[in-house]
Amino acid sequence: MTIGARLRRWLLKPPQPAASVPDPGHLPLPAEPARPAQSLCDLRADPDGVATGYYSAARNGDGARHATALQTLAAASGSWWARFDEALRKKSWWEQRWSQQAASALAEDTADLVTLVGAGCHHDGRLREAAAIRLAEHGHPAAMAVLALRCADWAHPVREAARTALSRQLTDDLDIVRLRLTADLALTLQARKHGGWLMEQIERLVPRLPDHGLAALLSTAHPRLRQAAYRIAIADGRIDVPRLLTAAFTDPDLGVRRICADAAMAAHADLSVLRTLRTSRTGSIRAEAIRRLSRAGEFDADAALSDRHPQVREIAYAALRRRDGEPADHYRRLIAAEPPAPGVIAGLGETGDSADTALITPWLTHPATRGRVAAVRALRRLGTAPVDALAARLTDPSPAVVRHAAAALSERAAEVDKPELEALLRQEQAPNVRMAAFRICIARDPWTRLTVSLRLLHDTDEQLRGAAEHEVRNWPGYGRLRPVDPQLVPELHTLLTLAVPVLGKPLADLIRYQARLG
Repeated sequence: MTIGARLRRWLLKPPQPAASVPDPGHLPLPAEPARPAQSLCDLRADPDGVATGYYSAARNGDGARHATALQTLAAASGSWWARFDEALRKKSWWEQRWSQQAASALAEDTADLVTLVGAGCHHDGRLREAAAIRLAEHGHPAAMAVLALRCADWAHPVREAARTALSRQLTDDLDIVRLRLTADLALTLQARKHGGWLMEQIERLVPRLPDHGLAALLSTAHPRLRQAAYRIAIADGRIDVPRLLTAAFTDPDLGVRRICADAAMAAHADLSVLRTLRTSRTGSIRAEAIRRLSRAGEFDADAALSDRHPQVREIAYAALRRRDGEPADHYRRLIAAEPPAPGVIAGLGETGDSADTALITPWLTHPATRGRVAAVRALRRLGTAPVDALAARLTDPSPAVVRHAAAALSERAAEVDKPELEALLRQEQAPNVRMAAFRICIARDPWTRLTVSLRLLHDTDEQLRGAAEHEVRNWPGYGRLRPVDPQLVPELHTLLTLAVPVLGKPLADLIRYQARLG
């Protein structure tokens, strides 16, 4: 590709008078080389800061700094490149002298790759178009990334130049680094107005890739890119069932596991695949495998009903009811085990009735945390839990159990013994226990909410103190309230006086007035 006469004339037009050109000092000069050099090497840094260091290197950097900049850009992700492109474009408005130099170098074909990358992300479309034409001659990952970005450019000439250049490089023998970066950028740009073209090219390229190229995409760290690669490869028949099963069990991304599991189930009519996937660690995959096994006449009711995942249990309920069975009856039998699986306790709470409270309550002391959480949630769902038994879980060693017990008791806060809650608010209790007791206290009635919150305004626990202040500031004293207990009036007067440094006197006086304390 060559630069046309029209574009070349613009690139070589006389520069503006020096007086009208903003001083380049608007961006940091390399007088402090440590900071730009550091930002150029750190992809965790804000792209805006890297862009500042990049322009500094482009203006005054030596070969070593240029190499560092390009090496850093080659290792960047697609989403990072999109932000870097935007940062370079914003900063290019303050780099007019460099822009003039870059334009001359582009016209004479003397621009190095660092200059081309900067010009390819410039705010002026004619510089971006010229850079796209010159970048076609470079095979560096940074050049590929800029071309990929410009394929979704809003300016038609820039877009066409970039697409023409990139089409020549998207070949079967494309190296792994550039392949991954381009595919990553295709996903990043896909939602843009002109971003679909690049994704279409990747979808056409993947089926033609050799095995090592396909394996590179399937093992990339980017979950969305792996998902797209698996979808394309599966549609093209490039992945066999054993590899699909391996990915369905081991891939860290849920989306990839589901894609591969669904493909394996669709590709293999043998029930052995379904039996294998029945042991998956992913609940939705287990649920689908059980559903298909049930349709095929193979259904292990006890195993499915005991599953820890609610979606699997829902599938089991439907399968059992098609066979005229009642899930609650099975759970009443299974809960007699010592100890029952947490899924059994949860399932009985989902399908049982208030008469099953006596079967579930003993398992509030289940040896497993999941079992105790399941018991608390099941009793909350049934709405008939013994309050004393739930309150005993507020000092459970597991924060999850404490949290769920507090949520259940907040719905029945008036039934909880008030002295017991006040004891749980003491300083010697664990922070999560104190917070749980506080949540129950403020659910009792507006006066308890106000009194307890005021008491904690000077607490040493920052989180509890902040929650108490929030409750005081949002105390609903403007509505119709039951008259305050006369025994609380002296304490409320004292607490509101002590609260003035925190709340301010106007708010303290307003609360005093709303509470009708005189």
